[in-house]
Amino acid sequence: MKQQEKIVLGEGGEIISAEITTFKKVTAEEFVQVYLKDNEQFYNLSKPEYSVLSILWLKSDYYKDEGNPGNKIVINKQIRDIIADKTGIADSTIKNAVASLVKKNMIFKDQNYKGVYYLNPEYFFKGSISDRTKCIRHIIEYSIK
Repeated sequence: MKQQEKIVLGEGGEIISAEITTFKKVTAEEFVQVYLKDNEQFYNLSKPEYSVLSILWLKSDYYKDEGNPGNKIVINKQIRDIIADKTGIADSTIKNAVASLVKKNMIFKDQNYKGVYYLNPEYFFKGSISDRTKCIRHIIEYSIK
């Protein structure tokens, strides 16, 4: 980690402004890209839904193979406990928020495995940037009436 500091002093030696920039090196797999344009459902999330979703972003694994869209999340008691610890939300509210996120198509439930979900690739992408175009192609065309 590297830090850069920029301080502007006034004539009397007082600090007029200070800027600290921190540079961190991380892998692309540690980032989640969120696509917000034309996705109003982000603006309609309740506070518990947003809190749960934000931790699920962090806990999702990029693992993509044939038949698996990537952005996998296993929601079990351990993950719900982590969410509860970080947010103060009760377990029943977390379960309700997960069910609501499924209804809103923010996450998908894997029908073959209990507790396995996927971030919707229309809204989220995690993983190698070279795989991004392989993950989803969503085209929106506008015409003026």
